[in-house]
Amino acid sequence: MLERIARLCSQFTLDDLAAAAARFDATETLDRIVAAVQAGTDPADLESDLDELDDAFARHGIDNITTGARVYRALPGSTGHPVMRVWTCPAARPCTRVEVAAGADCGLVHKPLICRDVQS
Repeated sequence: MLERIARLCSQFTLDDLAAAAARFDATETLDRIVAAVQAGTDPADLESDLDELDDAFARHGIDNITTGARVYRALPGSTGHPVMRVWTCPAARPCTRVEVAAGADCGLVHKPLICRDVQS
């Protein structure tokens, strides 16, 4: 939980965060988190409020408020890996460029990016 609190702290000033929370109907949740942090509450006790704050912001298109980037997790009991179609560098020694939409060209070798199916 300390990492989630640190992420929240580093992303916003309290004024900016409070204004956004007010727009997203999450003021009470934010107030509980701030009061708990100021009081020295055990960070483990903040998990549900941090989840609630993340959900409130995510509903308005703002992700990763207290968590890192979301990633694919297979359903329990599944054995496969998702396959994604991406377009990658066409150079003889490819760089790390990856695009999720077709149509881009490499500006250095003047060729279209190459379509590949990759497993995550």
